[in-house]
Amino acid sequence: MTDSIGLKIIKGVLVVMIPILFILTFAILFLKIAGFDVKEEAHQLMKHLPLLSHTAEKKEASSAAASTIAALKSQVQQLQKDLEAKNQQIASLNGQIKDLETKDNAALTEQTPNQETQAKSETIAQVYQSMDPAKAAAILSAMKTSEAAKYLNMMNNLTKAKILEQMPADQAAKVTPLLNGSTQKAGSANGGASGN
Repeated sequence: MTDSIGLKIIKGVLVVMIPILFILTFAILFLKIAGFDVKEEAHQLMKHLPLLSHTAEKKEASSAAASTIAALKSQVQQLQKDLEAKNQQIASLNGQIKDLETKDNAALTEQTPNQETQAKSETIAQVYQSMDPAKAAAILSAMKTSEAAKYLNMMNNLTKAKILEQMPADQAAKVTPLLNGSTQKAGSANGGASGN
């Protein structure tokens, strides 16, 4: 009578549970020896039980979803890396385009004044070629030697000779080494007019 009710319940449960565990262990051992896969059979049995089958399906679905999410996250990270690489490549190409545009603009800026200067010089040379040789010689004698030679080089040889005859000897001596052969640029247009 000294035993309490709780102690009696524990003793009763143990009396029932120990033989049940012994029987289950013996049955599992016997089934394994007989060639049955106890784990697979238990899994199949749990699928047929309504409460346990839903839980197993949910676990399988959640693990599949988790692996899909992990794979998608990995793909997103890879795509972000690819996007960053492409953005850097685009920025590099844009920089190269700007450099090329700057070089083209600089080249055009340099060419335009040179072309304008050349056209202006040719026009001036044509004017001097059309003038009376004595008047052209007086004007060219007043210029720097290199500038006078530049205009004379744009004339035909006949006009050069007529103008040099009219220049002072010392000025003609300075200009003569700087002269080239006839370019026929200015001379071809007005050569007939100056010869007349």
